[in-house]
Amino acid sequence: MPVALNPSERRKVCLAGEPEVGKTSLLRRLAPQAAKTTAMPTMDATVTEWEVPVGRGPDRVEVWLTIWDVVGSPGPDELADGAYFFAAQGVLAVGDLTRPATIRALPTWIEAARRVAGSVPVVVLGNRADLPFAPGADEALTAIGQAFEAPIWRASARSGENVEAAARGLAEAIVASSSRRRPAVSELPDGRAHRRIP
Repeated sequence: MPVALNPSERRKVCLAGEPEVGKTSLLRRLAPQAAKTTAMPTMDATVTEWEVPVGRGPDRVEVWLTIWDVVGSPGPDELADGAYFFAAQGVLAVGDLTRPATIRALPTWIEAARRVAGSVPVVVLGNRADLPFAPGADEALTAIGQAFEAPIWRASARSGENVEAAARGLAEAIVASSSRRRPAVSELPDGRAHRRIP
């Protein structure tokens, strides 16, 4: 029988995407609403906690997202071999609409995350929507969203357009999917059991 997670639990979200696409800037845009940001030096990551309401009326719940952002420029396979994606319950895949190659690279990032975390919800976000799109970037963004059956957002860390809406949409998808999934146990690289949602 599927196990519904308590809405008050933290939900781990991982940012994914090529370097210099604005992932950290997107987090800074959320920072005024964020509770805190903590460095995780042993994993070369930072974790930002953000509380977001999901649902309406009597079904409304407050959900805490712990949004992980990698430090440095590791590739998707390197992150998949470590602990970054373990126990992730959602992925925010970010590309740069002024650099189409970063959009086209997103499937590799999404697949790396799902190899570790399972078929968790994904939101695909094209950053720098306040600037002219490079040829082919928007078409690539749309195609990736369709391929992974994931919602897409055109957003701007600079102006704030659609940043909070994209994060809220991912929170809603995580809450919806957690009520349909069983907890599972995977193993960290050091052999410790680690609970995840497959």
